[in-house]
Amino acid sequence: MLNCMVDGQSQDVMVREGVGLGDVIGTMNSEEIEVSSENCPGMALSDIDKLESTSGSIELSAREILADACDFLSELHRFVLQTAGLYRAGDEIKASEHFMELIQGMEWFVKVTASIEARLDIDFTSTLCAGQTLSDSVDGLNRILMDIIVAQEQRDMVLQTDLLEYELAPQLELWQDIYASLRQKS
Repeated sequence: MLNCMVDGQSQDVMVREGVGLGDVIGTMNSEEIEVSSENCPGMALSDIDKLESTSGSIELSAREILADACDFLSELHRFVLQTAGLYRAGDEIKASEHFMELIQGMEWFVKVTASIEARLDIDFTSTLCAGQTLSDSVDGLNRILMDIIVAQEQRDMVLQTDLLEYELAPQLELWQDIYASLRQKS
């Protein structure tokens, strides 16, 4: 017996020999879902105690992602300024540790932005926000990130700190506005 939660409602599903994860998920949501062993490597039903599913539209899911992303960007913005402060204070070891975490945060931000673009089917080349297209905003962010990488490679901590504080931090604020605007439109 597998305990499944569908939209907060508990439901027990009898698991029989030959029943796969895709069959169970399809039963839970009563809609066609593509699940393969590539999506869930090594995932045997016998290893799963509880499975949860929330139905809803892609747009609703994207709005929730946008709300979480806004909160995350606020924290990432704060973290950028904190990292710049550590560099300015001369604490290069702690600043470098922060910088590595910052890179991970930026990677998450990029993945979420790509997901939002796909889920909401947004044309970044024609969608305007803050007086420019989203493609222009992406390009601006990419230029700043490349400049930060060059400064890091050249070990120019003064330039890197300035780029973090005066270039990247404002870009993250811009993206918070972009996410908020997309959330209202979706």
